[in-house]
Amino acid sequence: MSSRIKGITVEIGGDTSGLEKSLAILKTLDHIRVFEDETLLVIFLDGSEIECRSEEA
Repeated sequence: MSSRIKGITVEIGGDTSGLEKSLAILKTLDHIRVFEDETLLVIFLDGSEIECRSEEA
């Protein structure tokens, strides 16, 4: 089984008012990396990056 997702189908049965904006943001992504320490690094096509870290409760 491949570890790479090749496609996703989503059936929505509710309010989709924010969906178009969210999908537009996804088109600007270059790639997303998740590290073992649960740090998430989002890299955009323009070279900018956002780093997110998990906060334990």
